[in-house]
Parts: sequence; C-alpha cells; structure tokens
Amino acid sequence: MIDKNRFEQGYTFNEMLQKYPDQLELHQHHYNKTAIQDDDRNLIKNAGDLNIMVLTIPWCGDSVATLPVLFKLVEGLDNVKLRILERDDHPDIMDNYLTNGGRAVPKFVFFDGEFNELGNWGPRPKSFQDIFEQYRPKIKSGEISKETVHQILRKEYAKDRGKTIIREMMELLTKKFVHSKF
Repeated sequence: MIDKNRFEQGYTFNEMLQKYPDQLELHQHHYNKTAIQDDDRNLIKNAGDLNIMVLTIPWCGDSVATLPVLFKLVEGLDNVKLRILERDDHPDIMDNYLTNGGRAVPKFVFFDGEFNELGNWGPRPKSFQDIFEQYRPKIKSGEISKETVHQILRKEYAKDRGKTIIREMMELLTKKFVHSKF
C-alpha cells in the first residue's frame, strides 16, 4: 500500500505552503504558538527512522491547526521524513484511514524506516472530537451550523496551543514503537 515511492509523491510542508500561499499566515500563527518540549523531540530523535504521511486538504481548519504543530515537532530531525498527500488525489490511501466511515482529515500516519505502519492519529485531538460529536446531532437537525461548531473548535485550538496534539502523538508513538527501540 504505502511504500517509499508512494510516500515520496507527497509534498514537504514548505512545498505545500508554496502551493497554497493563502494558508501561510494561519500555518505560521499555529507554528509560532506551539511550544515543543525537548523531551518530546529527543524521544523522536532517538527512536530510529520515522516516516510520517499526512493525508489532508489544504483548506481544512483542523489541518491548519494541527499540521504546523507536527512540523514544528519534527523540524530539522534527520531521522524523520514528513510528506503531505492531498486526500482527494489519493482516495485509495484515504479509504484505509476513515473516521466514523468518513474521509475526515488530517490523518497523520506513522511508519518506521521500512514503511511498516506504526499507527495513525487524527483528524483532531480526542477531546476536540468529543466536542464535535456532542454537536453532531444538532448539526444534522439544523439547530447549529457546522461552521459554528468549527468556530468553537478553533477557539479550543487557540487555547490549547498544540499541547494536546503533541501529547496524543507522543502517547501513540511511545506505545507503538519507542519501547521496542530501547
């Protein structure tokens, strides 16, 4: 399914920003607001080769809030490669990472150096997803708009500053592969 050739079809974070400059300011905002702990970077740095595939669509609010956090976490680490694939251009891959039967993005999929899958994360932190699920019946009934719920989530992202995203990714990586590397 995913091999090096398919992975390399994706954009780097900077290539994506060049392709979609209208998203640059929002990405920079979330990048600048994110605080990365040395322990988290060191854990990834010392864990061996890591390939991270992100399935997304550039205008997705959750992607704009989460992708800069991931990028800042792994930026400059020689053992990590990050590639971004657009969801709609790769439906065969996306359909392996559905959320509640839907193509929700972003999805961060973690692979070791041989492209063995270690796990995936997304489309948003669990507590944020719980907020969305709380409002889902009201969205379906028309009591509240999806945009209003997204505004609520944007406020949560602003308050959180990437902490929950990093914590959840670190938990996933620690459970899935870090213990086996040490």
